[in-house]
Amino acid sequence: MARQGFTRAVVLDEAIVFQQCDENAADSLRPGADKLLIRLSCSGLFVGLFFRSDLSARKVLSEAQCVVVCAEKNLEEFKASLDSSWNFIAVENSTLQLESLPFAITSLIKKELGNKITLVGHCMNWNREKDLLQRGALPFMSTFGMSFTPLDLSSSLDRQLSVVDIVLNKATDEIVSVSKVVSNTNEKWINFSDRFNKLERYLQEHPDIHVVDPTNRVTPLMDRVATQSLLEELPLIEVAAGGAIVRPPRCVKVTGFDDAALFDKLKSANLVVPTIVKPQIACGASESHTMAIVFEDRGYSNLAVPLPAVIQEYVDHQSVIFKFYVLGEQVFYSTRKSTPDAVVLRTMINTAAPIIVFDSLKTLPTGRAVDEKAAESALDITAMRSTAAALRRKLGLTIIGFDVVVHSHTRDHVIVDVNYFPTFKDVPDTEAVPAFWKALQESRNTRTI
Repeated sequence: MARQGFTRAVVLDEAIVFQQCDENAADSLRPGADKLLIRLSCSGLFVGLFFRSDLSARKVLSEAQCVVVCAEKNLEEFKASLDSSWNFIAVENSTLQLESLPFAITSLIKKELGNKITLVGHCMNWNREKDLLQRGALPFMSTFGMSFTPLDLSSSLDRQLSVVDIVLNKATDEIVSVSKVVSNTNEKWINFSDRFNKLERYLQEHPDIHVVDPTNRVTPLMDRVATQSLLEELPLIEVAAGGAIVRPPRCVKVTGFDDAALFDKLKSANLVVPTIVKPQIACGASESHTMAIVFEDRGYSNLAVPLPAVIQEYVDHQSVIFKFYVLGEQVFYSTRKSTPDAVVLRTMINTAAPIIVFDSLKTLPTGRAVDEKAAESALDITAMRSTAAALRRKLGLTIIGFDVVVHSHTRDHVIVDVNYFPTFKDVPDTEAVPAFWKALQESRNTRTI
């Protein structure tokens, strides 16, 4: 007799995983079976595969509460051969949808454990999900009282979202196209996929569902002008080094590089070369990664950076960037090599041109090897923890990443980038994964509607 309690094992009928080929070829995986197997291998459950000749081997799993996933045509055979106390999920072979199986399994666990477990339904691209799965962050059954399941947005949302406790979504993974940004208006400039729009409509109609994090709180980080405004509204945070502060880079928005008033705008913002020029759109479009470093004023003429754009000060920072990861109330950071000071960079590239145009996804030359101890001695951790807390309050987000450089001369801590739901790969999984789970749980417990 199977032990009573919650499901601790999943057994798959071979017909679920393999599709039969002709007699001269080996059976092959069904479409989507590779995803299912990866999800199961990282599920936190025991996983087994039954072949037609193996039904008599059920004693191997006799000590575990099991769910058996089988083709509908094989259901009676499995029930007759296996422990009657096990759960069975039968799937029509003709309409086999492997994307729906994770939810079928996790909803059984939720039914068994009720309020003892928090079920998180997530929506993100497969590469991101696979990375988090392999790091142990999205198991069907965790040791933290949480269960994770991918949402199948092609199926009934009512059936799924009536069961899940938290919806975790990475909205930027669902961007289809982006038009020119018009900040501080309600004009729609981000076009999401149809399936994500379906999810958004459902969530708007059911405001009682807890979402990490609502899309309207994330979208300001997709607009560099909006992000700059948010950073400028943060309370003044002083750095231990005398007179230094935490601040955003000096910045101005432009709609043209040959505008007669361009240099007046730069002067009013106290911006002088070198500067870095970025598209106002921060993500979701390939052109958002086209940037330039301008070394001389003449470099602005006919500059090949998509408009509208922002012109920011280029902060000399001795080739060191600090990447911060905010998971709820916990803050982590790592140190990375970065581009050198502007004069050094221009010498390294050996160019007399007044500009460097580059793709931010491709690495520019970095400076000398980072002396982490020396770099960290310039960083005021207390000030950065205060900054992380202020950002959380201002943005209302649960999972945030932000990059900081320390100005070589003023010692100002300059926030050069803020993003939602970073990969936090630089944090050991033994620290990051529990912090991730705790952040989700705390977000639900302290929610406001």
